[in-house]
Amino acid sequence: MPPPREKNETVLRARALRRDMTLPEGMLWQVLRQRPDGFKFRRQHPIGRCIVDFYCPAARLVIEVMARAIRWATVRSVMHGEIGG
Repeated sequence: MPPPREKNETVLRARALRRDMTLPEGMLWQVLRQRPDGFKFRRQHPIGRCIVDFYCPAARLVIEVMARAIRWATVRSVMHGEIGG
């Protein structure tokens, strides 16, 4: 059984990143939080062990600002249910 969300290291790290967003992330969030075309976005969203800047579940879309190092193959695998997330 996974640890409770309040003790999950990835979730805690995502919460900290939400508090300390970069200026470009903050500017983009001001647009995305208004749900453009009805799409809801989440910021600093954990997917497996990765934390993506912005995620839209309805469109299965990940947005990374400033090209942080991320393994896109891993994100795609998580999104397609090939590995746990």
